Amino acid sequence: MIDVVNRGVGGEDAPEELDRLRKAAGEKPAMIIWQVGTNAIFHEENYAGGQVVAAIEQGLDAICKASIDVLVMDLQYAPALLRPERRKQTLEMVQRIDEIVAARPGRDLQLFRRFALMRHWHEIDGISFDWMTDPTDGEWLHQSEWSTRMVSQALCNALAESAS
Repeated sequence: MIDVVNRGVGGEDAPEELDRLRKAAGEKPAMIIWQVGTNAIFHEENYAGGQVVAAIEQGLDAICKASIDVLVMDLQYAPALLRPERRKQTLEMVQRIDEIVAARPGRDLQLFRRFALMRHWHEIDGISFDWMTDPTDGEWLHQSEWSTRMVSQALCNALAESAS
């Protein structure tokens, strides 16, 4: 049996999540899955320079110090993040998250590249953003039920593969 506890709060990113992550780590779960980076780009007016990157580093260091498995899930590939005024920052955030995780070898830390997975669906498989994005989301940010189901399945497969 697996108990899943969702501690996420919509609209927040790493700086606001640090205290909650530390508390969750104190509960000694088997694993923490941290979706991070999307809101930092979408609500860029709320974040200064390297504030999010520093918070991701601090959060991962705190969780890893507690000897808890961590899976970092990067940004979703969505029109709201790919607009011309946000595209550069989006790609930089994806790269920075990759670098942050790669800089911590030997720890129980993995990166789930949601951005690359969804990008593949759109650019290679030809899945439209109309299908990948929640049709009720006028901002074109949130995933559709289909996209969420597909990401969840890919995540389950990745976790099962890493456990074997």
